[in-house]
Formats: sequence, C-alpha cells, structure tokens
Amino acid sequence: MDVAHRICEQTRINPIKLPDGDVAHITVSIGVADSPDSKGPYEKIYAKADSRLYVAKQNGRDQLCADDNATE
Repeated sequence: MDVAHRICEQTRINPIKLPDGDVAHITVSIGVADSPDSKGPYEKIYAKADSRLYVAKQNGRDQLCADDNATE
C-alpha cells in the first residue's frame, strides 16, 4: 500500500511536459491485491487486483482500492 500511495502521489504532483510545451496533469487509480502465503495462483491475484482497480476507478480519480468491501 505504501508503494501504491507513493505512485499516486508522485504521479499527481509531477506533471508531464509535452513536446509542444503544454503540461499534462494526470492521476492514476490502482487496485492492490496479494496472496497471504505468496503462493497463490497468479491469475487469482491478478483478477482480484483488476476487480479492485475497477472499484477505485468508480470512486473517482486518483484512488486506491485494496479491500473487496471498499465503497469509497
């Protein structure tokens, strides 16, 4: 979660300078999942993270979701 928070923060506070001189301010939303014993099937962990990503996106820009029961 700490890494995910840092990614969101650094993306938010560091705009991207475009070749034409314009600046793009972007944010990211992240879904986080892990396997308690680190031996779970990759596909299952990936599916959980993907599902949580969609929850984060539904909650708006610049969001994290690491909980299946999250609504905000």
